[in-house]
Amino acid sequence: MIKEQIQKLIQTRPLVIDGAMGTQLQNADIPQNAWLDDKGIDQEGCNELLNATAPEILTQIHTAYAQAGADMIKTNTFGSMPWVLDEYDMGERSYELSKLGAKIVKDVCTKFSTLEKPRFVLGAIGPGTKLPSLKHIDYDTMYEGYCVTAQGLADGGVDVFLLETCQDPLQIKAAIHALQDTTPHIPIMVSATIEI
Repeated sequence: MIKEQIQKLIQTRPLVIDGAMGTQLQNADIPQNAWLDDKGIDQEGCNELLNATAPEILTQIHTAYAQAGADMIKTNTFGSMPWVLDEYDMGERSYELSKLGAKIVKDVCTKFSTLEKPRFVLGAIGPGTKLPSLKHIDYDTMYEGYCVTAQGLADGGVDVFLLETCQDPLQIKAAIHALQDTTPHIPIMVSATIEI
């Protein structure tokens, strides 16, 4: 349904994706206690934690993009895979933080959607900090992590998955494999970074 709706829309006009999340968070007034995890440990730099500790800040950012006319709004889940969150000793929170990230955007999209201008939740999924082609991580671990993230995003209400800034073909393969196995009904978009 969503895929067909998007395909129909892009035949009539361009669809605009929102802008960067990281720079918006850098400019936001985030209280220091928002960086504390559930164990009271300072995890500053783990933007995905803010889905649980400062959802109102993310709502403001997503709302600003909706008010500016974005058709597709990305979740704050670029690094919500278990192997990335493991660097903050929070790998077990991958599903939770992914679901929360999607729900925050879903609420904004629901508020701003109209029949003429529907809004879509883009589930942002980054390549993470390890690449299988460079032997930083094995394929199966990456696949399993993407499955967890995908399920969280799906349960939070994501409309489309966006694999962002991909650079490793094996990483792309693992991600698409996981998304198709976990939530085959949700369309997938891929953006790649190519160095020449």
